[in-house]
Amino acid sequence: MVDLSDRSVRQFIEKELEDVESESVVRASPSLPSGILRRLEQIGYSFEIPGTRDRTLYGWQAETLEEAREWVMLRPSARPTMGLLARTGKPEGSSPSLVLTSVNDLWHPQTDVGAYGIIGGPQLLQRRPLFFVEEARFRTLKLTPLSPLRHSDVLRRWGRGAAERTEPHRLALVVGLEVLE
Repeated sequence: MVDLSDRSVRQFIEKELEDVESESVVRASPSLPSGILRRLEQIGYSFEIPGTRDRTLYGWQAETLEEAREWVMLRPSARPTMGLLARTGKPEGSSPSLVLTSVNDLWHPQTDVGAYGIIGGPQLLQRRPLFFVEEARFRTLKLTPLSPLRHSDVLRRWGRGAAERTEPHRLALVVGLEVLE
């Protein structure tokens, strides 16, 4: 993984910003300019957990089904706030999925402690269902909390890439999925 504090990366970003009319536009933007994203990917920086693109869904969490239906109707252009990483294949049905959260534009497994800071996090910790609106298809899924996992379990079940982004002394949240609509 590339460290964004690396001098060459900083210089590249600064050069890219020179090409933008106003730096304040970039700061207000919900994501980095596409040229910066392409360059970061070329040098090995991955926002996603490496090797998991085909097993991950991105979207938004909602505390109620009614709120999820509103998200579907609005079809927001906001950046996803949650990801779901299946062990194998796409997150579907009974396959347990690791809950992901974006931290400084990097996707990480959601921890038990970090869940207190996200919408619906306390619901998951209390073992109550949460709803998820998938960005790609704008369908609604019901997330049923499963037992949180230790770092070693994440490594064994989801592999090295997921384990490297898991806090070693925290529990990672896992859910079962049910497609509703």
